[in-house]
Amino acid sequence: MKEAKLEMEKRKVLELQMEVPELEIQVLDSNHRIGTLVEELEIAKQKKKMHERIIRHVADVSERDQEIKKLNFALKQLAVLEARVEESELRSNSLENEIRQCENGLSSEIEQRKANTSKRSELVEALNKKLDMLKLKYDMAVAEKDGFNAKTGGDGLVSSYGDPVLNLRHQLINSVEKSINEIKEMRFAT
Repeated sequence: MKEAKLEMEKRKVLELQMEVPELEIQVLDSNHRIGTLVEELEIAKQKKKMHERIIRHVADVSERDQEIKKLNFALKQLAVLEARVEESELRSNSLENEIRQCENGLSSEIEQRKANTSKRSELVEALNKKLDMLKLKYDMAVAEKDGFNAKTGGDGLVSSYGDPVLNLRHQLINSVEKSINEIKEMRFAT
């Protein structure tokens, strides 16, 4: 029995030895598959990393696109504002020129009016002096007539042509009327 057992054991050992190369081939195949799977896993990891980078890049690009759109919108608004500012500056310059022209016109008109007023003042002053002189002459002529009447007894027989007071009176009236007309003309001239 021992021999039969031993024989059986030998057979088992032979069978196992025959299975070893097959198992070694399976182990090699398995190792090869494991190596392939490890490589595929590495490739998958790299693909995943690349995919994540692409997603991040796409997100960045999308964000940049949004920023670019915002910047373009801001640039358009800036261009519109710049155009408005330029238009306002042109209007402002135009108004400043108009104001300067008005000021120059007003200045020259004011100077002209001052000159006219000065001339009128001089004329009025001259006319007032003339009127004062005529009044003085009239008063002197009246005083002279009163003196003459006192000497002649005031009989009123002196002819109007020979009466120096009447002649002076006529001159004075004509002079006053002339002065009044000159003053009226001055008023209408303004």
